[in-house]
Amino acid sequence: MLAIKVESKRRLVWATEVALDGFATVPRADWGRSVVLQFSLDDGTLLSRHEGPPHGSLGDMARNGDPVVSDADGGGIYRLRDNALVRFDHGEFISPQTVADCPDGRHSFVPDYVRGVATFDMGSGAVRWISTKGRFALGGIDGLYCRGTLLIAVQNGTAPKRAIVLHLDALKSVITAETVIERSTRTLDLPTHGVFVGATFFYIANSGWDGLDEHGARIPSIHVSPAIIMRVDGI
Repeated sequence: MLAIKVESKRRLVWATEVALDGFATVPRADWGRSVVLQFSLDDGTLLSRHEGPPHGSLGDMARNGDPVVSDADGGGIYRLRDNALVRFDHGEFISPQTVADCPDGRHSFVPDYVRGVATFDMGSGAVRWISTKGRFALGGIDGLYCRGTLLIAVQNGTAPKRAIVLHLDALKSVITAETVIERSTRTLDLPTHGVFVGATFFYIANSGWDGLDEHGARIPSIHVSPAIIMRVDGI
């Protein structure tokens, strides 16, 4: 499982499950399969299962209404509607990650691991890439989250790896500044996703992914420390 979202009002849990290509712990016949799962929050009962596209990797997920999932391998953005996963982008992405859907309902942002960050129209699928003007590094973002005119980004594809806050203008079309939450610290290894609880942002600081080889086996020479979840208050 690569992503989990809790829907407390309806007492549901949504999760993505991916049979990663080449992983020895996964039956070869399942390689390239991924699903979106719906569970009961109260007793863990599996309520529904929705198969993704062949040879895809529906890893990251956002949920503000219908679940929205990104295919990091196939480049697509999918929405679950009427018990079916429907692609609604137009092919501009190479490796989309966690879609950031702003509470105002008018702005969404997609971090592409290779191309950077784009504004994304959830209705039409139109894309506009945010210019960095040579000032900001927007590649390698795994988790992205919207908070007013702020974008909180967890970057594990940069050197050094870091968690940052990107400040947007009032129209949320231009990045005006950047604030570092954590970078080059002893606790930050390979960070991945995060979640807001009130005004506090929690994020996984060391997921352990860098301790696995391409077949999902432990790399003996790399020490994997116990999982660490970091928090930052008042965002």
